[in-house]
Amino acid sequence: MKPKFTLLFGLLLMVGDLFAGELFLNERQQVLLRFPAEIRYADFGSGVIEGQVLRASRILRVKSKVSKFEETNLSVVTADGKYYDFQVRYADRLPYILWEAGVGGLPSDTLCVGGAKTTHLIAEAPIMDYVLGNDSLIAMPANRIDNMLKLKARSPFVGEASVAVVGSSGQVYSFLTYYNETQQEMTRHLGNSQNMQALFNEQEVNEYELRSWAQAALHQKPFMSNLGVVAHKMEISLTGIYSCNDVILFCLHVQNTSQIDYAVDFMKMYICDTKQSRHTASQEEELTPLFLYFEDEQKSTLLPGNSGVSLVLCFRRFTLPVKRGIFFELFERNGGRHLRFSVPSKSLLKTRKLIHSSYQNYHEK
Repeated sequence: MKPKFTLLFGLLLMVGDLFAGELFLNERQQVLLRFPAEIRYADFGSGVIEGQVLRASRILRVKSKVSKFEETNLSVVTADGKYYDFQVRYADRLPYILWEAGVGGLPSDTLCVGGAKTTHLIAEAPIMDYVLGNDSLIAMPANRIDNMLKLKARSPFVGEASVAVVGSSGQVYSFLTYYNETQQEMTRHLGNSQNMQALFNEQEVNEYELRSWAQAALHQKPFMSNLGVVAHKMEISLTGIYSCNDVILFCLHVQNTSQIDYAVDFMKMYICDTKQSRHTASQEEELTPLFLYFEDEQKSTLLPGNSGVSLVLCFRRFTLPVKRGIFFELFERNGGRHLRFSVPSKSLLKTRKLIHSSYQNYHEK
C-alpha cells in the first residue's frame, strides 16, 4: 500500500485546484463525468464501483457493481492540474447521469427501446464513444457509417437504464432509457439538425482488394487453436491472423451444433485489459472493421442448425500492450446464446504475412 499512498501524495502536491462534491450511483445506469482537460489519474475508493476512461479522454464513466453499498469515494486528477474528489453514495433513482465540471448535473432526454426492432441513433458528427447503462441493452456502430449507432434491448427490463453517445467533437447525448415495445422510437436524431445525412467511412483500401485478401486468408490452412469459446451448443473460434500491407485479418469460424437456427444480431470487437484492478479505471477501445467477409453470405445473418460458417474481419494494422487483449462477442437476435472470448497480445505476435502470390494464385485457379 505504501507506493500507492506515495503516488497520491505526489499528485496532491502538483494540483492547483481542489473540487469536492457528491456523486450518486446505482447498478442499472452509467454516469458520465466530463472534465475540461484530459484525465491523467482516476482512483476508486473501493471495489464496489467501477469505471473507464473513454476514448474522448476528458470523459470518465462510472457505475456501481452491486445493488447497495456503503459510502465510498472517487478521486480524479486532470492534465490542467486540477484535483476532483467525490463522496460516492448509492441511490436507487439517480439525480443525473451526465455531470460536467463547473456546471454540475445536466438533464437527460428519455428514449424507449424494444427487443424485436432496432433503434438507430443518428448524430451530426462521427460517433467516438457510446456507453450503455447495463447488460439489458446492446449496441454497435452501423457498418461503414460513422455517425449511426444501432441500439436495442437484449431482453425486457423494468425501470430505468441509460445510454450515452459521445461525438467526435466531445459533445455528449445522454438518455434515460426504458423498455417499451409500443412506444419504441425507430430513429432518434442527436443534435438540433433534423436534416442529417449518413457519413460513410472513407477506406484507404478498396473493397475489391479487401475481399480478395479475405478469400485468400480463408484459403490458408488454419494454424491457431484453443482460442474461442463453446457454449449453448455453439462454438466460435479464431483459426488464423494474417497481415497484408497496412491491414490485419482475423479468420473466425462459427459452428452451430444444435438443431436450432442461430440468428446473428450483433458482433462486437474491442481492446481491453485482460485483468482489471478493482480500484483503477480501465480503457476499452472498440474496433470497427474496415471490411467483414463471410464465405457464405446467406449465413451472415442466419446460421442454420448443424452448420458452420467461416468469416474474416479486416482492420487497420495495430499492436497490443502485454496486459491487453482483443475481445470478440457475438449476440443472437431474440435469443440468449451470447458468445464471448478473448485473444491475448502474445497471440497477435503469431500473425503471418499474407504473401501476394498466395491470393493472386488463388484467384487464377
